[in-house]
Amino acid sequence: MIIQQNKILTINDRRTSMRLCSQEWEALKDICTRERIHRNHIIEILDKMENTNLGLTSLTRLFLLMYYKSIVNSSLQHCDHPQNFHLQIIENIKLAGINVTK
Repeated sequence: MIIQQNKILTINDRRTSMRLCSQEWEALKDICTRERIHRNHIIEILDKMENTNLGLTSLTRLFLLMYYKSIVNSSLQHCDHPQNFHLQIIENIKLAGINVTK
């Protein structure tokens, strides 16, 4: 059973809520542990993306998907992940055309 969890976060000096399923929260926690970064910092970076037509929850899900997809692709090529890999994924989101005006 998939259980949605609503969490209240303080992002960029404001309180907001985000609803993800427990597996998504766990994936975000795993990424933060691996990257040695706080969960809110990643979400703050996503929140600061300008001119996006996606909400914060959708951007977070996209980040999770692209992060794990990049790991799969690079492990197939036997590459190691550099430090701050999460920043490369956020750049890839921007380059993918997600950051477009409505």
